[in-house]
Amino acid sequence: MEKKVFIFGDSYADPKGTPNYVWHKRLIDIFSNTRNFAVSGTGPQHAFSLFYKEMTDFKKDDIIIFLLSNPFRIHWPAHALFQHSWELSAIQWNGETKETECVFRNYPENLKNSKHIKIINYYNEHKKEMDFFYKTYMKELEVSNEKNISFLYTISQALNLKLIVFDVFPRNFEIPIARTKLSQQLNNNINFHLCDQSLSTISHNEVYKEELHKYDNNLRQGDKRRNHLSPENHDIMFEYILSVIDNKCYFSPEFKQHFLYYDEVYQENVHVKNNPIQYIYE
Repeated sequence: MEKKVFIFGDSYADPKGTPNYVWHKRLIDIFSNTRNFAVSGTGPQHAFSLFYKEMTDFKKDDIIIFLLSNPFRIHWPAHALFQHSWELSAIQWNGETKETECVFRNYPENLKNSKHIKIINYYNEHKKEMDFFYKTYMKELEVSNEKNISFLYTISQALNLKLIVFDVFPRNFEIPIARTKLSQQLNNNINFHLCDQSLSTISHNEVYKEELHKYDNNLRQGDKRRNHLSPENHDIMFEYILSVIDNKCYFSPEFKQHFLYYDEVYQENVHVKNNPIQYIYE
């Protein structure tokens, strides 16, 4: 029976509009029965909602690739104003101010479109409820990816399938329960593989070292790269995943670093000086 490949995650695997050289498109050339459920701007809550629906179709020796994004990206209830609830991913929690904020409120007026205005209005209407939600579930959200990794590990062992996990963003090990790094004590084996590098770190480090400070000082919109990776690192990612599938790799490879100028990577649609909170938007 042909192996099936399931991909869950965010913009690092979103197939919409991507060329054939990206890592997930190349997997289809080898595994024709590949199902990609990744959607830009979404978090683990959205990814797991799709994962649960597909679980009854998981079989021994299938391959699951799971990109764990920011757990603070909440899958807000669908609203008639929006075609997809993940359009609201521009509403995020600010760990410094302890409040939600909507990215588009900071946009210059000449860059705001009708979609941005709808999201701003939705945010203004529901800000109190959103703040209440985050404050109620703060501790749980902070450690949820530690739990998610353990759950995925259990699935891989119980169903005897291959499960490859990537952190999209580095996890915060300053949180007491996460400081034990329990997930890192799960040994990679023939069924389970946890990459020891975050995807956002890999994509961030494609920029020349001397230009990295621009990312720290500016808020920008628009990554020119497909799935936030250069063609060179798409190649490495593809070969890496194949080697894990073939049980030939237990550690992540060296991705190409510091070879692109900042303006080769990002479009300067929004420029906010001295902004203390940084994001990757999709």
